[in-house]
Order: sequence, then structure tokens, then C-alpha cells
Amino acid sequence: MSDTTRHQLQPDLLGPHSQWLPQLPASLYQRALAAAQPIRLAAGQTLFGQGEPARSVYLLAAGQVYLFQLTRAGQQLGFDLVLPIRDLGLIAAVPDATYPLSAQASQPTQLLAWPHATIQQLCAAHPPLALHLMLLAHACSQQLARRTSELATLRVEQRIARVLVQLAVQLPAPPAPALPLVLPVTRQQLAELTPTTPATISRTLGAWATDGLLTAHRTTLALHDLGALHARAGIGPQGPSVYL
Repeated sequence: MSDTTRHQLQPDLLGPHSQWLPQLPASLYQRALAAAQPIRLAAGQTLFGQGEPARSVYLLAAGQVYLFQLTRAGQQLGFDLVLPIRDLGLIAAVPDATYPLSAQASQPTQLLAWPHATIQQLCAAHPPLALHLMLLAHACSQQLARRTSELATLRVEQRIARVLVQLAVQLPAPPAPALPLVLPVTRQQLAELTPTTPATISRTLGAWATDGLLTAHRTTLALHDLGALHARAGIGPQGPSVYL
């Protein structure tokens, strides 16, 4: 593991984002980091596929990972764009589980991986971790069902606002309240996550820019009024989703 990657995985950075590593005692936490296997993916490379055996738990250290699901009709439904530092594949803590979504790097990406056997060893050394991971797996199932329902029932403006809110809660707050929160997301990615057309995304973002909610750039969105986006999404403040 490189020194750069180790620096990115310090406990003070992991705390707000990782769903399981901060649960470990200090000595076991260091053991878990030592057991991690670094992985690098090129843009477009698949991390795992929907329906494949869930063999590893991952932590995204740098880059982006796009989560999507294929319907029986072959339609691709975008579920999330995962930003650092977030867990992936938590379902692998459950014996004989399969990944419910596919994960693909949307840009050069670095992750750490813990095989299922390593997770079981950590659970044996710290039994509360096993219960914690089972609860996370249950949360995965609930959020997948809720996300599927949202895609089928919400108006497109609500879907767009919810995706922006979900991306925003993955990022640290700006260093000053007056500064915008900058999301590394393109119009095409938003169209895939909503799902809708790029033209609808451009039209909606243009209207929201006129209202002062955001400023749209080619590869980023600067959010100026997150509270207004919450209102348009029809939800209150929330934490990151746990889909896997």
C-alpha cells in the first residue's frame, strides 16, 4: 500500500464516511488496514457485476464509482455515484451473498479491498462487528427498495434534486459558509442517475441556476443553496446511502 493511500485512510478522514472501520478497536483497526489489498481501476473498468458472488468489501480512496442495475428488459438504472471516502460491497460480509448492483469506475480509481475471509477473521476478533455489518446489509436492502420506488414514482425534478442532495452529503462542508459546495458530476451522469434525458437535465439546471440554487459547469456543479434543493427533493437532511 502506498504512503499516499495510507494518508488518505487516516481515522480522522474515515470517521464520517466509513460504515465499519471506525467500529474497530485501535489495534484491530491497524490490523485491518494492514490486511487491505490496494486496487487500481481505469475509467470504464468494472469492479464487480450484478449477480456475481460478493467476495470482497471495498473502500473507495480516490476516483469515482458508478453503481447501476440492469432490469430484466435490459434497461440500465443508475443508483449512485460513489465519491471518496466510501464503502462498497458491504454485502460481502454476508455468507453466500451476491452483489445486487454493478460497480464501474467512471474515472481512474483507487480502492482498498478486504476479502470475505478477512472480514470473517475481523468479526471473530471483534464480535460486535458482525452484528454491525448485518445491520448495514439490511440497510442496503431497504435503500435499494426505496431507490427503486423513487425511480418509478417521483417527478423528474424531484429525482434530480434527490441525486444532487445524495452526492452533496458525501462531500465535506466548504471551508467557509459563503462558498459553494462543488459536485464532481456531469450532465450525462445526472441523466443516467435520474434517469432522464441530458436535455431535461440542462433545462432543469438552467432554471435552478436562474433561481440562484447552483452554477452549472462542464464537469462540476456548484451548489449555492442546499436547503432549497432539499425542499425541491421533498426530503430533510440525510447521510450517505448504503447500497452495497
